[in-house]
Amino acid sequence: MTIPSFGKYAVTRLIGRGGMAEVYEGVHPDLARRVAIKVILPQLVETPGFEERFRREARMVASLRHPHIVRLFDFDLIDGRAFMVMEYLAGDTLEAKLAAARQRGALLPLTDVAGVLDAIASALDHAHARHIVHRDIKPRTSFSLPMASRCSLISASPACKMAPCA
Repeated sequence: MTIPSFGKYAVTRLIGRGGMAEVYEGVHPDLARRVAIKVILPQLVETPGFEERFRREARMVASLRHPHIVRLFDFDLIDGRAFMVMEYLAGDTLEAKLAAARQRGALLPLTDVAGVLDAIASALDHAHARHIVHRDIKPRTSFSLPMASRCSLISASPACKMAPCA
């Protein structure tokens, strides 16, 4: 299988695949910046309204600036497939960290758990204050970086705009 490029972004490897999209590691050639590229799965391209939903998700993520929410750099269409270009985070998902601990017969240290919960709660509070709901919080969409208690939400999918409370 040939790994594609997306516009000016050179793809280096497939990071993962979910129900709606594939995520690749890539590089912006002029800036030499590592990025994550989230691309709609080919079978969903023809789904009515899906591209617009993906575009809305990109706008919502781009509107958020928070140390525990991954930054969105770009959105584009190539050959009818929408993709987002986001900050690349080196480290493990919370899901991977939990699995590794389970395999060792251990639990994550309480200080790590508290740091992750604090980071995720802070990110969600920031999004909710802007009337954005994540709707899919799980260990796979939470990213734990090597430095202690640094955690970021890596996906806003599916995100939705909520009406302000009266």
